[in-house]
Amino acid sequence: MLKTLTKNIIFSLKKNNISFHKYQYTQDFARILFFLKNEDINNAIGVLKKKVFGIHSISPAIRTSSILKNIINRTLEIGKDILDQNDSFAIRARRSGKHPFTSQDVAEQCGYAVLSCFKDLNLNVNLSNPKKKIFIEVRDNFTYIFTRIIKTDWGGLPIEPGKHIINMDIGRPTDSLAAFLLMKRGCNIHPIIFNLFENKKNLDSILSNWKIIGTYYNDKNLDLNIINFNPILKKIHNEIIEKKYVCALCNLIRLKIISNLLKSSHFKGKVKIRGLTTGINLTNIDCCPNAVDLDILAYSNEFLDLPVFTSCIGLEIKEIIDMLNKISPYLKGKKYCPYCPKNQEFNYQLVYDLYESMNLEKYIKKELFEVKNLNIYS
Repeated sequence: MLKTLTKNIIFSLKKNNISFHKYQYTQDFARILFFLKNEDINNAIGVLKKKVFGIHSISPAIRTSSILKNIINRTLEIGKDILDQNDSFAIRARRSGKHPFTSQDVAEQCGYAVLSCFKDLNLNVNLSNPKKKIFIEVRDNFTYIFTRIIKTDWGGLPIEPGKHIINMDIGRPTDSLAAFLLMKRGCNIHPIIFNLFENKKNLDSILSNWKIIGTYYNDKNLDLNIINFNPILKKIHNEIIEKKYVCALCNLIRLKIISNLLKSSHFKGKVKIRGLTTGINLTNIDCCPNAVDLDILAYSNEFLDLPVFTSCIGLEIKEIIDMLNKISPYLKGKKYCPYCPKNQEFNYQLVYDLYESMNLEKYIKKELFEVKNLNIYS
């Protein structure tokens, strides 16, 4: 996982034209070290803080040897830069490896040196609530000294090979959010977009969202599979007398299409898909009522032989909105289904009989044949 995270960091830095001299790991593999020019550090922090999953904190540091005299001298250099008149301060020392001193020795001697060197500043030590902190990490032969621990926006796990998930996107903002949340847990996402409208406006909105999500993706391309679902949806709507079953049938047909698509040249022999994610949630903000969504989930394995991950299902409306805004204020959401009936119900046997009676296989084959693949450079 460490090597995967390193690869993702390198990709993200290069993508944003941020150069670095080298990278390496501390001897105990507790830290990944990237060596950059001073003028590039803030840009690197901005990118890695927001866009790379698996990083939990970032600290710009200076490196010195693990000789105590050198540690004290470099600590004084940092103290000169950050300490002001009447400041309180604390030394936070940690140590890993074999040394002729303890962490407490480092903290005490560096703290004493700071007080002695900057007597004119009237400094005082405050271990519980200091105004300024100097962190010292002694790791085997090298020591790292820094003043900031910058928490990243997302934490999570690095996106890694072997964790491939399909995302079914019909235009709900929660569809792309569901994909994002699984990316945050280290999954590669393969979006399958169902365009429910005749015109391109809705599709353009979905593609715009994926261009934003793609900025968090640690691969050269984010491949979108686009299915023109409107002809099938229109046929269902026009031929079914009891409109309350339109949504249930629409959902199951989409699962059937995904099942067939996974057996086609688009996926077969390329990657092993481990599951599917969808933006279903229990907030009643979608076209389908919660009860219908849950019933459809219960029968999804009748059409698709994959686990379905509903990563938004436990979120409140405010949590969904806040998270979408945190990802980007430009993520778009709008009415996504032109045929949604006011009242909806689910009866699996009745819906399945409707599916069988409508001879939809040829329509499904046609749409599978005409699937469009679009690469969005991340």
